[in-house]
Amino acid sequence: MRDIDEDVRLVVNGDGPARADAEALTRQLGLEDRVDFLGWTGRDELRACYEQAAVAVVPSLWPEPFGLVGIEAMAHGVPVIGYESGAIPEWLTDGVTGHVVERGDIAGLAARIGEILSDEPLRARMSCAARRQVAEQYTAPRHLAVLCRAVGSTPW
Repeated sequence: MRDIDEDVRLVVNGDGPARADAEALTRQLGLEDRVDFLGWTGRDELRACYEQAAVAVVPSLWPEPFGLVGIEAMAHGVPVIGYESGAIPEWLTDGVTGHVVERGDIAGLAARIGEILSDEPLRARMSCAARRQVAEQYTAPRHLAVLCRAVGSTPW
C-alpha cells in the first residue's frame, strides 16, 4: 500500500489467525486510514465488495489448492492479481484475466496493482475476459461433467 496511489483503499475480507498481526502492521506502517478489515462477510456484503472493487489481490504464500476467492472475483468482472502459488496460475491467465506475480514479490505485486488501477482500458479488457473465462470454465454443469468423466459415470 505504501507503493500504491494514496487515493486507493484496501478492503480485507475474512478472518483468521493472522488478522491481528495484519492490523498491527497496518497501524505500524501508518496505513490504517487506507485499509479496512471487514472480517467475515456474508454473501450480500461480499457481492457489494466485488461490485465496488477495481482489482482483487490474492497474495497467498500458502500453496492454494484452488483459490475460490479469485474465481468469485472474476465472476463479478474483477481482474485478479495473485502470487504464483499452488493452483492460482491454473485459473489466473497472466495478462488476460489479471496478473500472476512471483510468490513473495511485494514490489511486483504493487507494480501490477498500480498498472491495472491506472489503465482503465486494460482493466475493462481483463474484466470482460475474467467474466468470459468463468462462464466458459467454472459453471456447475461443466464442473459436474468433468467430475463424471473423471469417475467414469454420468449423473443421469
